[in-house]
Amino acid sequence: MGNLNLYVDENASKPITLNLDVIMGNVTVYVPASWQVATQTANIMGTTKIPVEMTDYAAQPDLIIKGDAVMGSIIVKQV
Repeated sequence: MGNLNLYVDENASKPITLNLDVIMGNVTVYVPASWQVATQTANIMGTTKIPVEMTDYAAQPDLIIKGDAVMGSIIVKQV
């Protein structure tokens, strides 16, 4: 029932897998603009938002987000 801001460094080892279970809260993940993001989340009265330009599924993802958003949100933003 809170908010979390997570910043991923450009020099991080790739690919990164985040397992997020968000319940009645918000998680904002800030990633480098050149990264590709893939999601495997279940949204129950919640949302997962990723900029369209970060979802080229033909490319190898740099960040994989798994988990649940229950009455909350997972938001990915470019840095």
